Amino acid sequence: MDDYYSPHPTTILKRPLALCGFWGAQIPETAVGIASVTGIPFVDVERRLEHHLGMRLQDYVDSAGFQQLLRVEEKELPKMIPAYGMPPIVALQPQTLLSAKNRAYLHKHTDMYYIEKSVFVLFANILEVLDRSEATRFFQIPVQDPRDISQISTLFKRYKMYYRNITNIVEANMHPLKVAKKIQQMLGVL
Repeated sequence: MDDYYSPHPTTILKRPLALCGFWGAQIPETAVGIASVTGIPFVDVERRLEHHLGMRLQDYVDSAGFQQLLRVEEKELPKMIPAYGMPPIVALQPQTLLSAKNRAYLHKHTDMYYIEKSVFVLFANILEVLDRSEATRFFQIPVQDPRDISQISTLFKRYKMYYRNITNIVEANMHPLKVAKKIQQMLGVL
C-alpha cells in the first residue's frame, strides 16, 4: 500500500461501508463517486466474483445455478472486505442479502446503507442499461421480462423485506454522484 497507485484516503472509515439496493439503484456508480472524492478503496462485489470465477455471473448462474452463486459469494465476501488493509466502500449485488449468512456477516462487520429509489426510477435505470450493448449486470434479474414494470414491481416488493433491518436509508431518486454526496454528508465526510 506504499506505492504511487495505492489509495491515499482523505478519510479513513471506522468500519467498511456497504451500499445496497435493488437493480437500477446504481450502487457501483455511487460507491465510485464516494471513493473518488475520499480516496477510500472501493470493492464491487459483482466484479470481484466475476474475476474469481473467471466468467460473467450470468454465465455462471446458467451453468451452476443461482444457489451455487450464493454459496460462492458466502465464501468469498468475508475475504473481499478485509483485503484492503483499511475499511473499504463495498458495492453489494441486489441478491447478496438473499443469503442469511451474508446478511449476518454484513450486519456484524459493516455499516450498511440502503439506497432507496422509487420503482419507477429503478425501472427507468434498468431499461437504460438493457438498451446498451454492454449490459451484463441486469440480466441476472430473476423475472421473465425485465422490460415489464409489473414483474419488476412484484420483485421489488419481495426484495424489500431483505433491506428492512438496515437503519441507514438514503432516499435517492437522483444521479449517483448526488447520492454519493448525500452519503458523504451522512458520514460527515465532505
